[in-house]
Amino acid sequence: NKLPTIQLVDKDLKPVLLETITSNKESVIFFWTSHADSHLKSVHKRVREFKKKYPNVNFIAVNVDDTNENWKKALKNNDLSGVTELKSTSFEEIKKLWVITKIHRTIILDKNGTIKKGFSNLFDVNFENDLN
Repeated sequence: NKLPTIQLVDKDLKPVLLETITSNKESVIFFWTSHADSHLKSVHKRVREFKKKYPNVNFIAVNVDDTNENWKKALKNNDLSGVTELKSTSFEEIKKLWVITKIHRTIILDKNGTIKKGFSNLFDVNFENDLN
């Protein structure tokens, strides 16, 4: 299956269709919130490590529940460069449609945008097996 469409915005608060970012490239979607600062930092650090090892994989960060102001502040105050940063416009929508119940959840899409692994975790010791 493909992920249900939800409303996402980019750093300029312009609407973004996930399909335009994930087309023709395996993609890893991970989540964060500024309310979990240590997770925010550690997940981005982990992704930077994986980006070096897997340069052909598209890593996409989705902020799930911050206000626009807090999101932009977190982007500015943390080195989150090198990753496509998006924000969900509705926590209830992403929670319901993408079944986001834990911030550690990671979704892997294949090159066609189909869900390859819906419940993965970047910190799992076997995560790289999910990419292969």
